[in-house]
Amino acid sequence: MTNKPNYKIIVLISNLLLVLFTALIGGIIGVILGRASRIDSVKEIVIQCGTLFVNNAVYISFAINIVMCIICFSLYFKNKSLAAKWDGEDEETIDKIETGLSLALAIGTVSLILTYMLAAVGISGAMERGHDRKVVSFYLLAFFFIIWPLILQGRVFALRQKLNHESGISVFDLRFNKKYFESRDEGQKMVIYKAAYDVYKSLLYINLIMFTIAVFGMSLFHTGILPIVIICVSWLIETIIFYRAEYKYRNM
Repeated sequence: MTNKPNYKIIVLISNLLLVLFTALIGGIIGVILGRASRIDSVKEIVIQCGTLFVNNAVYISFAINIVMCIICFSLYFKNKSLAAKWDGEDEETIDKIETGLSLALAIGTVSLILTYMLAAVGISGAMERGHDRKVVSFYLLAFFFIIWPLILQGRVFALRQKLNHESGISVFDLRFNKKYFESRDEGQKMVIYKAAYDVYKSLLYINLIMFTIAVFGMSLFHTGILPIVIICVSWLIETIIFYRAEYKYRNM
């Protein structure tokens, strides 16, 4: 009779090895950054790159939004014309259309997030330098850059509802996410469940990495404790939301 390996021991050893490996990598990075912090030229290069980024944030945002806007609406109109030719039965065609529309939405969402970041950086930098006119122009550009992804989302969801013969749900509805989820069938809901769980797992590692970067940033570039606090608070809220939802659905 063969002895089967103890699963719990294997898991425990694997976790210990992971912790040791992570500590080793963190130590190596800490030593490298610690030595780099003593070199004035390294600090100067980082500071100059940061200043250059702040001064040109609005131009970077403008270039990114123009390119992404063209790409997203090109994808939308391409798949809209393909949908007009769809016979309502070819599964390969509808899958191709859904993939194209999802890609357009993903690119639009990435553009929206980058706009938030770049607009905040650009407006903050202009306010520090006392450039009031630039602040106003940044706000106007940010408004345009935020509007076009919302228009794209509205058109994409309207096209999807038309293809699926569903009743209209406006993306500007405050309860859009809830109504959209409730309108999905069980297979589509399962995809959302799995995607949401993958996001939760990824955030565990992302939060740890961001926390480590924030600690090194505070030590090397004197960024203060605020980034660390924000990351930890966000991490705590995500964890509370997850376990609260788990408790809620377990007792339904």
